[in-house]
Amino acid sequence: IFSIESFKRNEDLLLHMGAREKFFKAYANLPEPERTQVIVIVDNKPYSWNAAYHEIDHHTQLGNTILIKLEELGIL
Repeated sequence: IFSIESFKRNEDLLLHMGAREKFFKAYANLPEPERTQVIVIVDNKPYSWNAAYHEIDHHTQLGNTILIKLEELGIL
């Protein structure tokens, strides 16, 4: 049995799967020193490429928020 909430979560995941792939591709092409640079600020906290990678790779809510921000900023 699927609820509206589970459908919404799955829909959000599908929308951001393309962003996830774009993020991982961009990350893989970055020189290692660049990965320590801040890429996005969420809730007044800065996140580097490395921190963002960790959150996105572990499918956290923060990772989803980071992906949304990166899309809004036109980075992805």
